[in-house]
Amino acid sequence: MTVSANWWVEYSGRSNPPSPRGAAVSTFSFTDRHIFGIAPITESNKIINTAILTNQPVSLPVIVLAVSRGGRVSDVSSAVTCHSTNENTVKVSSDCSTLFVDGSESGLGNTCAVVEFVLGTLSGSVCLEVWAPSVPLRVSLSDAVLNAISGWNHFTEDGCVPVYQRSAVQVLTQFTAQDSRSRTVHLLHSSDWFVDVTELVHDWLRVEDPGVASIGTQNDLIGLRPGKTSLHVVSEQWDGVLGRCDITVTSDPVTPADLSVQVVSGLGMSVTGSPAHPSIVTTTVTAYNILYSHQQEASISAWLQFSDDTASLLSSFSDLPHFLRLSSLAETVVVVTPGPNQRIFAQGDGGGPLLRAELLVSTCTDQPITSNLITEGITDWTDAGGGGRTRRLATGSGWIRVNLDLGFLQPARDKDEEGEEFEFDISDMLVESDSNVYTSNFDEVNRGNVSHDYSDNLSARVTDRKWNEVGNGGMVSRNNLERAALTPSQEESSVYFSPSQEQEGERGEGGHDRGARELEVGVGAVLSLLGLSAVLFLANCLPCALRDRRKAAAEEGAEGELEGGALEKVD
Repeated sequence: MTVSANWWVEYSGRSNPPSPRGAAVSTFSFTDRHIFGIAPITESNKIINTAILTNQPVSLPVIVLAVSRGGRVSDVSSAVTCHSTNENTVKVSSDCSTLFVDGSESGLGNTCAVVEFVLGTLSGSVCLEVWAPSVPLRVSLSDAVLNAISGWNHFTEDGCVPVYQRSAVQVLTQFTAQDSRSRTVHLLHSSDWFVDVTELVHDWLRVEDPGVASIGTQNDLIGLRPGKTSLHVVSEQWDGVLGRCDITVTSDPVTPADLSVQVVSGLGMSVTGSPAHPSIVTTTVTAYNILYSHQQEASISAWLQFSDDTASLLSSFSDLPHFLRLSSLAETVVVVTPGPNQRIFAQGDGGGPLLRAELLVSTCTDQPITSNLITEGITDWTDAGGGGRTRRLATGSGWIRVNLDLGFLQPARDKDEEGEEFEFDISDMLVESDSNVYTSNFDEVNRGNVSHDYSDNLSARVTDRKWNEVGNGGMVSRNNLERAALTPSQEESSVYFSPSQEQEGERGEGGHDRGARELEVGVGAVLSLLGLSAVLFLANCLPCALRDRRKAAAEEGAEGELEGGALEKVD
């Protein structure tokens, strides 16, 4: 316990006017044991000041320990007093139990923000790294120009209006801290590290002109009418703008080019550490694209591609009436359950672009009804009732593969049905980690790069698969590759990889096959030449051999006649 006492000196028998300097103050500390020192302890020596972005405080608990004679340690947090040496960087609560930032800071971090604690005549301090986001924030869009989608419109309060494209919003920033001595600004990790803070600032995204565009629930920018405006990230604490980007909405139509469908049977995750930065952990999520069990369910991710070489996740149009109709082209391999909530199940072995997808949308265009069914022709309008109509806006196909009898523990160099050897290639099963992998909520900046037809030349992947031989082991163990037994519940927000990457892979496989065929033709030609040379050699040697044989026979006959004549003369 610490007590402060005010005292002064008085002389007896004299008039003692108050001293102009006032009373002296002394502090007395009382304790039941002798304390050598105090030490404030925190769970971490680092605070990431995201309060500037979210307006939500970020706190760090702290306790103060006292060390007494004999090495005994006790908690004296409630008895100490504390203060921050720079409240513009970090603050401390009145009871000295929490260090925190609330977003009112200047925005400059510090490599050593000091908070001091005092117990009587003893004191201790803690040095914290406070990292603040770099302003302005980097706000980017997957497509800064939103066009009207040809053939798709809907009723609003303003009548029949076209549906415009959607664009994914991403907000990036770097966290910085300033050295209090040298005033040097340090970056968190390295200069090429940017942190995706889109989810943190989602509630603070504002469109300057809400009549031109708006923000959807999935961090998507929605075009409403032609015009130009800008997207801002605002701050309640700073009463300003933390970042911005320009938006253009135009009535120039774009045509839906294709519907890209990716079938996902399950997900796998790997975690690796960084040799250069021990505190950095990299998590890689890969997608299983093969079904292994009967009645195993698969999920899909659908993207709508446009003629301006951009693409949008179909789920970003969830606020508009539309229906994704799926059908199987081979029900012996995969089946699709009927009804509004269609589900995909494995049925038997096989593979290929067997899943057909059609995007049906409502439209209010005054078009004559030419059919009551959606057909394969040009006129594909149907009566949706109530004066509205339904149109098939885009079609596509999804690649799916089912291997019910795949033996993971079989020895290498098995043979397929045609007696040819084949090996197991793990790349046929997993999406490569270095390809363009996207999710609906992360890293969608480059999704507009998807512009190729996903279903072209897919049949080339049905043949020439390599199964069984992996690395040096000659087999695949269950530890290396677990069977995909997951049943994802998500419908359109699982995993998507760029069709351009898929087609590049197919072109690579086609080049490999062509090279193998060319090698076979070359080897065959060489062997044919060797065989022909051998035949010519034998053809040249055979007359010589016959001639030598006749000559030898004639010489033997002549010698026999000479020996017979000599015998007659002797007789």
